[in-house]
Amino acid sequence: MITHRNVYWGEFPLSFAACLGQEECVRLLCAKDVDINKQDTNGNTALHMVVIHDQQVCHAAIVDLTKMGLFVCRQD
Repeated sequence: MITHRNVYWGEFPLSFAACLGQEECVRLLCAKDVDINKQDTNGNTALHMVVIHDQQVCHAAIVDLTKMGLFVCRQD
């Protein structure tokens, strides 16, 4: 039996890379000044998506970049 599951990876390259655990891609995109606070049609940012998909490495990368003052994450 084949079961299809709807999977949502976000609508932007940063969210997609983060959901798939592509830490280097996340860091590269962030270095190119992507908008880390950009929301998809569901209101999710890349940080929301890494939490939803339990991507701890990419979560840490985004948080590290934020702590370095490179980005300001929304407070929600």
